Amino acid sequence: MGDDEERVKTLTTGDDDLDQDDFDDLETEARPGTTTGTTARPGDPDAEANELLKKQRDFAAIAATGLITLIAGVEGLEEGERAEQQPRPADPLKTLDVQFAKQVEDARKAIEKIRISDRPGSTEEAKVVEREWQDRLVKLVNRLPLGFDRLIESTTPVDLDKVKEKVAGKKYAELTRAELAAAIKLEATEDKFGPVSQYAYEKAMKWFNHASLHTYKDLVSSGLRLRPGGPIPSFVGESEVRTEFATAPEAFKSKLLSDQTDIAEIKRMVDKDLLKTELILDATTKPGRDQLRMFDNSLSWFDESHDRLVENNHRIEANQRYRVINEILNIKDAGWRPPENSRDLLGYCQRADEVTNLMLRVRNYAEAIKTLEKVDGDFRTKAFNDFPGKLQWDEAAKRVSKMDLELPESLAVTADNEKKLQKLRDWLDKYGPEVERALEEYRKGDFIRYGDFL
Repeated sequence: MGDDEERVKTLTTGDDDLDQDDFDDLETEARPGTTTGTTARPGDPDAEANELLKKQRDFAAIAATGLITLIAGVEGLEEGERAEQQPRPADPLKTLDVQFAKQVEDARKAIEKIRISDRPGSTEEAKVVEREWQDRLVKLVNRLPLGFDRLIESTTPVDLDKVKEKVAGKKYAELTRAELAAAIKLEATEDKFGPVSQYAYEKAMKWFNHASLHTYKDLVSSGLRLRPGGPIPSFVGESEVRTEFATAPEAFKSKLLSDQTDIAEIKRMVDKDLLKTELILDATTKPGRDQLRMFDNSLSWFDESHDRLVENNHRIEANQRYRVINEILNIKDAGWRPPENSRDLLGYCQRADEVTNLMLRVRNYAEAIKTLEKVDGDFRTKAFNDFPGKLQWDEAAKRVSKMDLELPESLAVTADNEKKLQKLRDWLDKYGPEVERALEEYRKGDFIRYGDFL
């Protein structure tokens, strides 16, 4: 076997015994215009053999170049993959959240076992109750209103190193809402209900005590029945209370739940901070399982009461809207009544405001067209001929005494209803600018223009 054939075999079999001279020779031989041996002549065996050998050399050179490129590419790919596979530094805050969530879940399982076995008072129970409390505190801190007890908010991400620095310096009041929650979790991962948790407990319970008492006041003021489950109020300074409850606090509790309390007295006592709840506000007493259960019940009561108050307020607002519709606009159709479903009340109020405002503006602009001297007579005639309904005029009062519009049968947003309401909008768009021009001289000082509906 010749030298060239040996080199070709080495390239195709992967033999490593190649040096740079071999590749240089192959590159020279494969270069266009370079010849080796004798040009093949037809019928010349030696020439044909030389030509075949030359083609083998060219193929070997191309293969060698491609192999080198391929190897370099694979090495680069592997290096890139290794870089991507290198573990990125973990987010310390997310790691803390995962650890805290696991601790809380473990505490819940443990406290359930304690409840089943009914073995209160153990060290194990105290630890798991503390984890449960810290879970409640994190959630309650996130509900605290900004500014309460100087609570501040920040849009910057939480830096755990800065949190630890503030905690070490006992600068708890400088912790933002998110930092306070993170500090509680840090203490939980250290398996302790420490000074930060105690600070957060006192702050959170102070707000919850205050909010619960005002919820009692709002429920009584709204005429809503008080339901059991909340933190029952009692007196702080009994000498300051001027009713029979000062000497008989238990009578107050019973009357409160039986809806026999004096509304004005309840409001006065709450506003003057003469009441407190059964919730323990001092965290140094190490709140236990009974307090935890009471807090859970109280929080459920608080959320339910808040929903009841919101629903009641929406109901009152809806009834106020319907009073305008019924008594002022003289619309009696059942489709304009407030819905029974409390979830639809807010939407009803918004829709009623939109439609009622439109109708009152149409009526008021009609009155303006009739009474303003600066309105052209032909314009007045045309406006009333195009009016989308019928008007009855009280000459003595210079007001519209009755207005019959082509109204939809309900406040529901449908194509037919919108078509009828659009006629009112079109009339205002067409004749409103002329009324505005006529009213221009009245727009000096504190004049409220026709059509404004508050």
